[in-house]
Amino acid sequence: VYLTQRPTGPAPSGPAPDVAFDGPGGTFRLADERGRPVVLQFAPADSVEAWAVLAEAYAQLEAVGAVVVGVA
Repeated sequence: VYLTQRPTGPAPSGPAPDVAFDGPGGTFRLADERGRPVVLQFAPADSVEAWAVLAEAYAQLEAVGAVVVGVA
């Protein structure tokens, strides 16, 4: 991932803002996962490469108890 500027907001591993995303499985609320590691992948729906990377890492992330969410 290449960032052109330093992100603002909470520090990594710090409290995240309470956000929600509607999807085919219902609404995902970040606050509902408090206390668990969460991986949010933001990518265009047609980004085959981005989703392939997430799919490749999914089993390992889930094995350590992470919640994995893709947002298109």
